Amino acid sequence: MSMSTGPTAASADLQIATVHWRGNGPPLLLAHATGFCAAIWNRLATPLSARHDVFAYDQRGHGDSSKPVAAEAYAWEEYARDCLAVLDALGLDRVDAAGHSSGAATLALAAAQAPERFGRLVLVEPIIFPPLPPPLDPTSSNPLAEGARRRRMVFDSAEDMCTRLGSKPPLDGWDRDVLDDYVTYGSFDRDDGRRELKCPGEIEAFMYEHSVHHRGYDALCELESETLVLAGDGPDSPMPPSYWQQLSERIPKGSFDVLTGLGHFAPMQDPDRVQRAIADFVEAGG
Repeated sequence: MSMSTGPTAASADLQIATVHWRGNGPPLLLAHATGFCAAIWNRLATPLSARHDVFAYDQRGHGDSSKPVAAEAYAWEEYARDCLAVLDALGLDRVDAAGHSSGAATLALAAAQAPERFGRLVLVEPIIFPPLPPPLDPTSSNPLAEGARRRRMVFDSAEDMCTRLGSKPPLDGWDRDVLDDYVTYGSFDRDDGRRELKCPGEIEAFMYEHSVHHRGYDALCELESETLVLAGDGPDSPMPPSYWQQLSERIPKGSFDVLTGLGHFAPMQDPDRVQRAIADFVEAGG
């Protein structure tokens, strides 16, 4: 099945772009990680569409969705609101869903808020941490945010972008088709002929700065869905597998599995393996 543009969702005066891999089976929603776009799932979603009607969306600030300039617009609870707006736009009363990193945290927040809207959940290394003890200084430095603000945004061409991004971690371990989709759909042609990433570094930085301020840790305890937490054991995972297992134990109907040999970017490194894990878990629920 081929990827196509889906309906646009309206959330808090923003426009949220969606994509669709049309299939004949039950619906499945995919939520991407910080800095990427819905089409990053293309390599994974295509085989899934043989048995599912697959949807994904560009989170606010990413891809073709609206990009507000205020830092507070990127509080992660706003992403949960967007997710529910996407379900409304797609006409989905209840859906199984899988998310990666911040996308997984978004699903947890949304499913805790509206449990009737979600079936089974697969959370790949959800960026959820215990609340930090007060006082929490919002101006304290965040290395990921600082790196995002320094990130190169403009390249000579799509080919130059692909070569440069794919030559160093973490993208050097990606499936080549996934990298090509990221460059094709996650960037745009400038008037000067060069190629620029669609997610500005400043917006990515805002997301990292809000990553320790959301209520995802408590939301896990409120989930009613059967939920699988997946984690890699590779060196690029921000936490060891034992951490993600502990998160899964907070979920009333939670389970856990390790993607041996993969890291935090498992869906991009081995999309076939991850899509099989998603399909096996979702389909086990009937």
